[in-house]
Amino acid sequence: MSTADEYLRRVRRHLYAIAPNRRREVLADLRAHFADARELGLPMDEVVANLGSPDEVAERARLEFGGESALADTAWRALVWAAVSAAVVTAAVILFLSPGDLFGPHVAPYAATLSTPVIVAVPVLLAAAALPFPLRMRTVATAAAAVALTFACVIGGIEAGAFFAPSCLLLWAALVTWVRLRGDGFGPFWHLGAALLAIAPAVAIAVTWPAALAGTLRRAAAESAAGFDVFSPVPWTWARLAVVTLSAALIAFGIRFGGWMLGVVGGIVMVFALVAGGPLTLGMLGLGGLWLTIGLAHAVATPPRD
Repeated sequence: MSTADEYLRRVRRHLYAIAPNRRREVLADLRAHFADARELGLPMDEVVANLGSPDEVAERARLEFGGESALADTAWRALVWAAVSAAVVTAAVILFLSPGDLFGPHVAPYAATLSTPVIVAVPVLLAAAALPFPLRMRTVATAAAAVALTFACVIGGIEAGAFFAPSCLLLWAALVTWVRLRGDGFGPFWHLGAALLAIAPAVAIAVTWPAALAGTLRRAAAESAAGFDVFSPVPWTWARLAVVTLSAALIAFGIRFGGWMLGVVGGIVMVFALVAGGPLTLGMLGLGGLWLTIGLAHAVATPPRD
């Protein structure tokens, strides 16, 4: 590896704090500078020495692009606070709604004993555990909090723990987003993967449950013949799937607005699942949490287009 290549590698490693597009801009300027020096026949060792150490170059870049250097930090904080907020709302619902309405008659007796203020406060504290730690410890602290929260959800089971699954997803997303934005960022394959994951539940239903899909189509046709009923779940189900499909398409092309759309849909589904209760509460809550996580992570981690 040449002196210039080694220098660029070290500079790139120190540029973790600035946005990916600015990082590429700094490295492109350095490559152009080295190319000009080669044309002039200047010694590369002297050229590198005149630029300063990689840490000094990175510090100058952080000062120059200070407004955008916080992209990774902003994205991380948004996802962590979303995890905390989801945990707080879930804990409040578990504490103040009737266990029979929320969990169903079979689980309600166990839920009534497990849904105490101390127990439901644990996920909230774990979701917020990484917030006080300094920047240099953020990766380890977030990973530890995500593992602990996941373990607590598994231990809690369907009686209480599974209801905090959206907070687990958001906390893991915060960790992945923090690490990726300090490295290479999220490229086209990440966007495509997120879009496929967002639309996967609808595809799974269409493939594995054709009878249920056929029944939904029959109900939709019957309601259309009888007139549109604003309170019927069928038109809202299809409208939700249409919005999710459109959001997934926008996410696949790296458009931030698609993330905001999907996040809003996920949040609405989560709130509806918690308030409405019933046997499908966990399924709807998990689906809403998945959409909220994918949408919010894409929205806050994607730099605005020029």
